[in-house]
Amino acid sequence: MARLGSDGHAGVRAVKLLREAAKQAALVLHRDYLAVEVARGHARELVRELVAPDQALRKEASAMLVADGHAVAGPVTVLVAMVAREEGEPLAEQRRLTLALAVDGGLPPPRADWP
Repeated sequence: MARLGSDGHAGVRAVKLLREAAKQAALVLHRDYLAVEVARGHARELVRELVAPDQALRKEASAMLVADGHAVAGPVTVLVAMVAREEGEPLAEQRRLTLALAVDGGLPPPRADWP
């Protein structure tokens, strides 16, 4: 018998069912992850096509980006945000996440002691 949390002991059958459920959950999560990666790849490809020499390709890419919800048609405001870092160094994960939250979530500006 196995012990699960504070609910007491679980029988062999219950443990087997829990393991199978965990495997199924892992498969679902992995499938969802792969679907997101495919969608991101498609969006990256469309963005690259925005600077293609072929005007028809650029027009089609812009229409698809709007249709997929990655862009809007009409006037827009662009925000360019830069984070201080050493030249040539990639942006640290903590700073990348902080920047994403600040831009997307409207967080207040960072404190002076922010790393």
